[in-house]
Amino acid sequence: MAANDIQEGGSHYKDKAIQPWDFIHQNGIGFLAGCAIKYLARYKDKNGLVDLKKARHFIDKLIEVEQEKIDGQVLEKLNEPKIGSKVKCMNVVNTYKELSFGAIYSIVRIDVGNFYVINDKGQEVGYFKHRFQLC
Repeated sequence: MAANDIQEGGSHYKDKAIQPWDFIHQNGIGFLAGCAIKYLARYKDKNGLVDLKKARHFIDKLIEVEQEKIDGQVLEKLNEPKIGSKVKCMNVVNTYKELSFGAIYSIVRIDVGNFYVINDKGQEVGYFKHRFQLC
């Protein structure tokens, strides 16, 4: 017997044209959205307003999670090094040429994750792969 042929604790899903878990799984929907869908699909047949409030609770959490992603991307873009950015050398390992720990450089070129820098005299002195701090 298949899982869709039985239901524990009622028939509020079994009588649907498509079971919520099939819809959620076939569409690759995550946990929070899936729970909201589950409560929305059953609210008329099970707990009414209580299920609508549960669905809203999961949607509110999903909104928080998605907003945090957006806020993180915005912050990441704000902190992303750009040409002209001033950077401080935090580690001289994985650098090209001689860069001094703690020295301030300006980014003049970005190529495949390498940040090429010049010194205060305008001379290109090397590049960072990582381990720098934006000033």
